[in-house]
Formats: sequence, C-alpha cells, structure tokens
Amino acid sequence: MADRQPAYKSPLAAIEFERASDVIKYGDTMRKVGRAEQMELHTAADELQAVLSVSGGNVFERAQAKRKAKKVANMIRKAADHQRGMAVCGVQLARAFKTEYAPLLEPQKTTKTGLDWKG
Repeated sequence: MADRQPAYKSPLAAIEFERASDVIKYGDTMRKVGRAEQMELHTAADELQAVLSVSGGNVFERAQAKRKAKKVANMIRKAADHQRGMAVCGVQLARAFKTEYAPLLEPQKTTKTGLDWKG
C-alpha cells in the first residue's frame, strides 16, 4: 500500500463568512500566511542557490553552476513575491471592508438633546 501524503488544508479554508468579524479575520489570516510563506520561500531560494552554486567542478563549470543556480532559485523568489502580494491584499481586504461597511459596523449613536416631540 502506497503512503499517501496528507492533503494540505489552508488556514483560510477554516474561516466561514458568517459574521462581519470573519471578513476581518480572513484578511488578517491572509496577511499572516502570506508573510510566513514569503519568508519561507525566500529562505528556501537562498539555500537552494547556495547548494546548486557549488555543484560545478572546474572554474568554468562553477561559473556556469552559479548562473544556473540563480536562474532556478529565482523561480522560488518569484513565488515569494506572489505571497507578498497575498499579504498586502489581506491588509487591503480588511481596510476596504471596514471603510465600505463602516455605517453597518458602527452605527451612529443618537444623543438625546432637548424634548422628545414624538412622545
């Protein structure tokens, strides 16, 4: 029987949109996941580039290995940049939601001054 790799479940999948606070929580989780993944991917790119750079033999092969290593590692760096975009969009989501739905989130309070003419 082959070992099956467990399916990945994003922390975002656990958030259901049932309350206004869930939208804010979703944006905050996007920011946290994006930042964590960005750091992980940049670190992985640096590590991979370091390992691949020393894989050459003579001087010519080492120079070629460094160019190839940078090219390969840049693919991971590109993914890290996309994760940064996710983090930024998470912040923008929360801010836009608070701005657009401010009247519903925090209704204006009426202060009674003077006589109540309706009563």
